[in-house]
Amino acid sequence: MQIRYIRKEGLILLFTPNEFNIALLVLKAIYRASPTGFIAEAIRDIENDLQPKQLPIVNYWHLCRVCNRDLNERDDNAICITKDNDVVWKHKNCLPLKDKRPI
Repeated sequence: MQIRYIRKEGLILLFTPNEFNIALLVLKAIYRASPTGFIAEAIRDIENDLQPKQLPIVNYWHLCRVCNRDLNERDDNAICITKDNDVVWKHKNCLPLKDKRPI
């Protein structure tokens, strides 16, 4: 943290990126003393930047309603049917069952 004070001009508090948690605490203390909109906006921005980034979770695998096998929606053999907010995944051509499978 650096403090730059220029007489009759102003005061600057400079925080490095690894000190943003401390800067957030300082801003929250200033906001308690003087609640203004731009300070609250800065607090929200810093809190959003400090949140860990989350990767989106996409599930490409579904269950075929005909043969009850898993299917990958990125495959050319998959088809999605939506009707009245009901989503149904099917194979265009279901794979044949194995000959020597246990019953």
